Amino acid sequence: MKKYDKKEFVSACLLGDYSQVKAYLSSLSNKPRLRKKHKLIFESNIYHIKAKDKKIAPFLRVYEDYLKWALANNNTTDECKVHLANKLSPLFPNHKDVLCDETWKAFCAEIDDYFKKRGYFNTFGVTAPYPTLYLWAKEKRGLKAVRLPEGMVEIEVVRMAKVITGGWLDYLSFGKVGAGGWVTEKGCTYFAHKYNVFSDEFKVSLLKHEGQHFFDQKKYPDMQSTDLEYRAKLVELIYHKKMKTFNYFLRNMADSDDSAFPHALAERKIIQGLSHKIFGCGLEANRNAWNGKSKEIRKASLELLKEHSIKLEEAI
Repeated sequence: MKKYDKKEFVSACLLGDYSQVKAYLSSLSNKPRLRKKHKLIFESNIYHIKAKDKKIAPFLRVYEDYLKWALANNNTTDECKVHLANKLSPLFPNHKDVLCDETWKAFCAEIDDYFKKRGYFNTFGVTAPYPTLYLWAKEKRGLKAVRLPEGMVEIEVVRMAKVITGGWLDYLSFGKVGAGGWVTEKGCTYFAHKYNVFSDEFKVSLLKHEGQHFFDQKKYPDMQSTDLEYRAKLVELIYHKKMKTFNYFLRNMADSDDSAFPHALAERKIIQGLSHKIFGCGLEANRNAWNGKSKEIRKASLELLKEHSIKLEEAI
């Protein structure tokens, strides 16, 4: 048996499959409390999401039951949409046929309205591959100027606090990993408990990453998720001087060109591009080979971003 490694635990959680997390925790000689906690949540009628407010408790209990079902059975996105809509039908009786884009959007809008009327902020939709809910009680808005490789953007930054649930990945990992924020029509959001606002994680991995999304979505409104992530993650590598972010990309990149996980696929595409520029090969997966290459990674990442921009311009 082996000792707990946070990186391995996170990697198991990123697969979105409780059986993989359970298998990893069962292989450990330590962390019995974490193993017991997962077992209690996923294999008994114990709830993890706090539902003290009776106005929203009916939704949260059904939603958490759905999360357990989806993560334990590794269901498809469409299966999850149908299952959740059926379970929520007492609250939303008009939305059962959710596989049509129009009816799914209407279902999401009604859920949004449900929480707004009860004094909460939320985002509900698909975070690949599962429909998921982000719910918080307080937020603060402000403007930030963000410098990017191809220009400046001023974005609205929303600070979210008193978070009730942070999506399926946050739920599965008990907060070890999950969305820290996302792009909006005016800028980006972030969960206050996830960031030190003076850190590079906040200034680069959040503001510049999400700022690049904002920049790209305004300029290229039809850009696919994988391309959006590819460009934003390149921007992270351009501005990060340490290797932590790159090593994370290397460790968590997709094993194949599977578009179901746009973040992992974008990381694979980046490692392939950097491998070609720095080593002249298709994909260098050996971490030791990258030691001491931080300057080359930043330079090559900028080249990849510029090359991708040229292709986008040519396609217009």
